[in-house]
Amino acid sequence: MIWAYALLGLAAGALLNIASDNLPKRPVGTGGDASIPLRRAIVELAMAILFAYLWRRHGPSPRLVLLSLYTCVLLLILVIDLEHCLVPNAVILPATSLVLLANLVYPDPGLGNALLGGAIGFGLFCPMALAWRGAMGAGDVKLAALIGLMAGFPQVIVALTVGISIGGLVALFLLLTGIKDRRSYIPYAPFLAMGGMAALLWG
Repeated sequence: MIWAYALLGLAAGALLNIASDNLPKRPVGTGGDASIPLRRAIVELAMAILFAYLWRRHGPSPRLVLLSLYTCVLLLILVIDLEHCLVPNAVILPATSLVLLANLVYPDPGLGNALLGGAIGFGLFCPMALAWRGAMGAGDVKLAALIGLMAGFPQVIVALTVGISIGGLVALFLLLTGIKDRRSYIPYAPFLAMGGMAALLWG
């Protein structure tokens, strides 16, 4: 069964690629169309591996279904923001509704912990976005809140800490190597999405 679920992950990756090609209104950034076939292969392989891992850890269960859906959402946001510097409401808003509904009927993390996690994510990132306009946007704030709803408290702390740490290390590397300078824009949502997936998958 694990192989069947991995194949389902492969199919989900193909759907994510279609969505990431069609949802954004902005053209693809650095790398252009030449980078798209490689991205498609990476996304599909990653989803197959992640789905296999989720099956191995949780087996057939409501938790498996939820984490699979959450992983799809976070990976879709990661790809779109990496290529388009955009966190689309067309993904964030339906995902938020889905997570709230899931927490009404499933006790982990439960509605109370989910709302607390969402409030922490929003409360931490809203002031940062206001203080560093241009470096962080409203999409990052909404994503932090969404991750908080998914992970709940206290896992939201793990998710945001991992995301901020990865983002800081990557930004430092890009600056030290001259790939980016202080005026360059570095998409932040991919790092938050990585932190969210880390907390959900291994938390």
